[in-house]
Amino acid sequence: YLLRPTLKEYNEFVHLLDKMLSENLNRIFFDNDVSLETEEQRKDGKIVVKSKGTIQILDDWLKYKFKTDDRSEIEEMLRTFRRIRTLRQKPAHSIKENEFDQRYVHEQRELMKSVYHAVKILRVVLGLHPDASEVSVNRHLQEGLIWAI
Repeated sequence: YLLRPTLKEYNEFVHLLDKMLSENLNRIFFDNDVSLETEEQRKDGKIVVKSKGTIQILDDWLKYKFKTDDRSEIEEMLRTFRRIRTLRQKPAHSIKENEFDQRYVHEQRELMKSVYHAVKILRVVLGLHPDASEVSVNRHLQEGLIWAI
C-alpha cells in the first residue's frame, strides 16, 4: 500500500500493477491458438501489420478456448485490465503536480478490490480447463477468504 498518499506514489503503484497484470502475460503461450498480430489496410492500399497487446491476445484466446453463454464476468475482468492500462498511460501523457491527498488511499483500495476480482475470474476460468483438473487450489483462494485491509 501507499507509504504516502501522493499522486506520484499512486501512479507508480498503477504502473507496477499494470506490469504485473498485462505485461506478465507470456505472448508465446497464446501463439498456437490465436494470432498475435492484426493486419490493417491503409488508404493507399498497403497492408500494415501491428502487434496485438497482451490484453487483446488474452481476450481472443478466451473467446477461442472458453465457450460460455454469459461472458459478463470475463468482460468485467478485461475491463479491469484495460482500466489499469489506461490509468498507467495517463501520467505518461501529462505533467501534474505531485499532490498529497487521502483519496489516493481510497482509490488504491478500490482498485485492488477490482483487480482481485478480475484475477479471481481469470483463475476460475483457467481452473476449468481439463488439463488443470489435478491442480490443487488453496482453500482461502477457492472460497475467497481474503480480506481487503
